[in-house]
Amino acid sequence: MCRKFNYKIVNDISFASPAVITVELPTHINSLDYGKKLEQGNCLLSYKSQYLIDKNWVQTYVTRNTSKKNVIKLKKLLEKIESSCRV
Repeated sequence: MCRKFNYKIVNDISFASPAVITVELPTHINSLDYGKKLEQGNCLLSYKSQYLIDKNWVQTYVTRNTSKKNVIKLKKLLEKIESSCRV
């Protein structure tokens, strides 16, 4: 899914939790706007920390309770908001 949107996963496997996914957004997308819109769509993620803002990153996590239905919902939401968050 991240490849489709040209998002880069930046997790360092040597010390990152496998449940936390850190995504570097392309420079044409503002991470604050992006995070707010995902939050409005009931997708919770981290995006307000200064270090995330500085790097234009967002973080989310996957639990064993994450269903295929929720992943599909996230994909549809990403498709909807991606173009509206361009800088």
